[in-house]
Amino acid sequence: MKTKIALGILTLASACAVIACGNRATSGDSANAAGNPSSVASGRSAEAPTPQGFGPSKTVQIFDPMFNMVANTLSVPSSWQFEGAILHGPGCGGDYNGTAFRAYSADMSYGIQLLPSTAFVWSDDSRAMPKGPQCKTLQPISAADYGTFISGSIRPKSVIDSVDAAPDEKDFLAGIDQNNQALAKMCANQRTAVCPKYTGEAKVLHIHYDLNGHAEEEYLEIQMTVEDQPVSIQAAPQRPGQVFQILKKDVMISNFTVTGTRAPQGQLKASFPAYVNIVKSFKVDPIYLAKFTAFENNKTNQQIAASWQTFHSIMRQSDQQMAQMRANAQQAIKDSEARSDARQQQFNATEAAKSGHAQDVSDYLLDQQYYVNPTTGQTTTQSNAYNHTYSNGSGPGSAILQTNSPNAPAQGNWTELQPIKH
Repeated sequence: MKTKIALGILTLASACAVIACGNRATSGDSANAAGNPSSVASGRSAEAPTPQGFGPSKTVQIFDPMFNMVANTLSVPSSWQFEGAILHGPGCGGDYNGTAFRAYSADMSYGIQLLPSTAFVWSDDSRAMPKGPQCKTLQPISAADYGTFISGSIRPKSVIDSVDAAPDEKDFLAGIDQNNQALAKMCANQRTAVCPKYTGEAKVLHIHYDLNGHAEEEYLEIQMTVEDQPVSIQAAPQRPGQVFQILKKDVMISNFTVTGTRAPQGQLKASFPAYVNIVKSFKVDPIYLAKFTAFENNKTNQQIAASWQTFHSIMRQSDQQMAQMRANAQQAIKDSEARSDARQQQFNATEAAKSGHAQDVSDYLLDQQYYVNPTTGQTTTQSNAYNHTYSNGSGPGSAILQTNSPNAPAQGNWTELQPIKH
């Protein structure tokens, strides 16, 4: 389920969320370690020893194929590798839009990453739960618990040294509060009976692990927002002659964004000033932002109009129509239960087939797929929300394009990647 929250926090993760926020793309040894470099750096750099610079820089671009234009630019060390993508695809109950990138040194010992956000849904009443293949079910958990869970997946055998409040958590929560006030005002102006409300956390995990035989340390920042979304459901009659009841239920939508920075053991604090410079260089193209915002606002207005039209249509129905609705709803409940049972059986069968394949399970949880380039043999992990994934090469300047179109782009030398298992 796609949710949008403009927090106004001057961190890299928040800057990305303003233009692309949703639920679920790159992976690999260096890409799967993520965190919030700007906020972590701001809280640690004051106690750091002499900064370690990364030398001359270069400007890299993140291209959005949906709008056929550059979305973001970023300055990274000239000798580093960079991969970035704007992701679009189906989400739970709506479209997904996400930003992901990674920049790292040749030996991967230094790096800064942003993973696409991941969302989970939960309700105490199963009738209120959104249904769909992209919907992941999980009760709301703390940011620290999610960080503990994901650190073991993205950094196998890593050890958590500490869990602390992020230096920018107060600003992060203030942004959520401002967002709630704006939503309340909007709901009042539109006379909306129910209005969503957000809570959140921002925590930092300090971890250490072995990377290619060398001791490595990393800060992971987990920013979590939980949307309490009231929904209306129809309750079937419990006895003859009783009419349908409209019940209000809460759907909880947990959204996690993970960002991070890493360095050889003992070098992370000294490297933070350089990481801060990388973060400050992140820019959103204003023309792109205007196009994206207009596109999203148009969809939102259409959804609001459709919602009001449906509401007024229901209110005008006659007693005879209500009786027919009750009959249809009862049949729909039976059909939904049958489909839910079938999906559960299929899910159980799929999970059983994945037994013993821990990496494949991890990819599933992160909405990722392992691919191989049939021409070069190079492997990569990308989002699994698209039907086709293409690559135009490897190394600096290469790009990954994901689409639902069966045809490769007309321009450039693109090779379709093949999905494989680890």
